[in-house]
Amino acid sequence: WQQTQLFKQSRQHLSTFFDEFETTQRADVNALYELETYKLFTVNTLAWEKFREEEGELLRGARKTVRAKAFVEKELTMRRRQPFRDDNARRKAVADVRDEQLGKDPFHTEIEVAAYVRGYYKTAALRFVDSVCLSIHGKLFRNAWKDIFYFLEGQLELNTGSGELPILSISGTPKVTE
Repeated sequence: WQQTQLFKQSRQHLSTFFDEFETTQRADVNALYELETYKLFTVNTLAWEKFREEEGELLRGARKTVRAKAFVEKELTMRRRQPFRDDNARRKAVADVRDEQLGKDPFHTEIEVAAYVRGYYKTAALRFVDSVCLSIHGKLFRNAWKDIFYFLEGQLELNTGSGELPILSISGTPKVTE
């Protein structure tokens, strides 16, 4: 079957068929992306708040670790103490630093803004992924399934006239028969 002209033509038409669907789907995804990048917007404030809090905890924790390390190093320098005997002792000293010793973080506002933005973009990323997948499953697959049944019949002109394939020359163009 693969060596027949019918198979070769069908394969070429199907390739064109799916190339057109790919082009359409890429345009749809680009439109979704443009919509997402237009401006901040969500009605899913519960997810946004949850992600903002998660990101805030992550950023505050990382910031506290950096500040605690700097605090421990400063204490060593100021008191002219011996360096730690190993990394475990250094990690324990850093972990033992309390919030009261560090005081208020001078970058508190910046960290909260970063958590706000990161929380939004986590929310938006999940929405974008869902939108793209929905577009593929709900539009691309559905339209391909719906259109493919009669596509080849139309391209091969099986749905016109007698329903017979035209006689093709070696080059693939129809022969004119009299």
